[in-house]
Parts: sequence; structure tokens; C-alpha cells
Amino acid sequence: MQKCSTDTPVSDAVSPSALGHASFVTGTFADDVALLRIAFLPLQVSDSTLVRLSDASRMICCPAGRFTLGSPRRPEPSWWVVRHGCASLGRIAADGAFVERHLIGPGEWFDVTGALDMPGGWAESAVIREPIELLALPLESLFEACDSDETFARAFGHTLATRMRELALHRPDVPSSRDSMSPAELADLRSHARLPGDPLAQIRR
Repeated sequence: MQKCSTDTPVSDAVSPSALGHASFVTGTFADDVALLRIAFLPLQVSDSTLVRLSDASRMICCPAGRFTLGSPRRPEPSWWVVRHGCASLGRIAADGAFVERHLIGPGEWFDVTGALDMPGGWAESAVIREPIELLALPLESLFEACDSDETFARAFGHTLATRMRELALHRPDVPSSRDSMSPAELADLRSHARLPGDPLAQIRR
């Protein structure tokens, strides 16, 4: 895994001069199948499923500084994994200062819970330590993969449960979760992620 540089202090990382706008790029990249294979460990997902997810993905480029992308549901409800670069995840203190919880890099999940409800917000605040590329995996494609690949359905449930458990350790408002999800729980997630009248759920490229 690529080593992240952490030399930039938080005060510089969130300065107004460092702020910018994310840019959106669609396309498939040669190393993304290997990246997704790492992201869904410890379960071994088939290459055919990972290729389909890669084909459906969208790359988002963000500059160094305070993370400013408005919602994990834009441009469409998605799970987000770091493709290149690194970011600090944490929270905003009462005085407005950023409090880092941990640093993440390529192959690690930036957010998997935020797109599952409305209006959809990031589970944690973030500071981008160096220019970063995020790979957005649309929920639509993830649910389709769950329907067609039983192993991937287990990987999906394990990833989501692990992330919720991590958040629960630091945010008492997030419920703890088991290591896996039942088919009924997965169906319930689908219903919440595709709320009637939600225009974002109808986006197609």
C-alpha cells in the first residue's frame, strides 16, 4: 500500500488558500480491480464482479485541504474508497478545529454509510493531506453485484458491518453491528437507499 506523507500540519491543510472543488471523471482504470480486491478483504471477490464494479465506478479528484464535497449521494449514492493519496478522518471540535482519528490511504474506505439514508451525510469530517483520488462505487452497482454473487454479498455485509462497528466506537449515535448482514437486512438497506421520489436514485450515465 502506498505510504502517505503527513508532513502538512492541520492548520495549513485547512487554510482558505488550500480549499478547492472536487472534479468528477468517469472511466475504468487498469489497477482498480486490484484496488477493489484489497478493499473487500478478507473475503476473496471474483475478478468478474470486481471488473463490473470498476466499470461502474466514478473517480473523484480532490485537492489538499478541508474536504468540501457536499454529499456521499452526489453525483449518485455511492461507497467511496481511496484510489490515490491520503486523508485524515475525524471530527470537528466545538471550537471548529479538526480532530484527527486516523489516516487512510489507497485501498481503504473513505465512507460506506453516508449514502444509505437521506439526506445523506459523510460519517466523518476529513482533511485531505495530499491531492487525492476517490473511487465512487454506485450503490446501484453494489446491490446488483450482491444479487448475482453470493460471495460479494458477504463481502458487502462484512465491509459495512466493520465500518459501522468502527464508527460506533467513536460516535455513540451510530449503532454497533455484527460481522455480517442477513438477506432481509440487505433488502432493507436497498429500500432506504432507493427512497421513492429521490432523484439521485434515478441517475444513469
